[in-house]
Amino acid sequence: MLHPSGLDIYPPFILPNSKESPLVLLKFLLFLHKENLIPLFLLDGVKFPINPLVYTRKGKVISAVDVIKHFQHNPPAVLFFGSHFLVNISGDFIFEFGEKELETFLLFTLHGLILENQREEYEFIPWKSWQGLDLYFYDGGALFTIVLKDELHGKIMTITSRIYNSTSATLENNLPLLLGYFVLKKIWHSTKMGESWMGVLGNNILFLNSKILLYIVNNILPDIQLGKEELGILIDSVSSWGEGE
Repeated sequence: MLHPSGLDIYPPFILPNSKESPLVLLKFLLFLHKENLIPLFLLDGVKFPINPLVYTRKGKVISAVDVIKHFQHNPPAVLFFGSHFLVNISGDFIFEFGEKELETFLLFTLHGLILENQREEYEFIPWKSWQGLDLYFYDGGALFTIVLKDELHGKIMTITSRIYNSTSATLENNLPLLLGYFVLKKIWHSTKMGESWMGVLGNNILFLNSKILLYIVNNILPDIQLGKEELGILIDSVSSWGEGE
């Protein structure tokens, strides 16, 4: 454990609940959307830190805190984290990474994304490397892909999750990516313009230490209704997340 008063979050979960379900994650997304908030998980240097754990390609569990410290990012915090993503690379990026497809963990930091390259090393890619961001749906909406584009330099990166035999399992496994896309859309305009998105969107940041996160999971999310109407609002808003803000 990172700190006696901290909280370990074991893969593949994002929220501190060993029985995390798609319903809980969707409620968290709906809460963030309705309140116009951007989650920022605080990892170190605070009371009640959060310690997200992720899998390497070989199945080793590592701490996001150690990865962030490797790049000396301050503050040590992440916007999103998860394991077992498939990253496909096309264009000039193939020459930088040495292969077209990678299975890797992902950390979205304040400055860019971190993944594991084919040499089993941590690789950092700044947000300013990209000029375009899209989300594509496949297989009736069960599978969706984040697409980062730098058409000027011929670089495209797609991010998906593992595909399973059943549609329900595939959808459940891909839901964390929806949270990742939500976060990127919220900060995208600022990063694209080379601005400090924290300066522009500071009032919308939800600073999450373990105490606050547990309170939300245990006291706020259970009261959120997630019927057809609420799901419709969430689905209809996906394409416009972050626009005009």
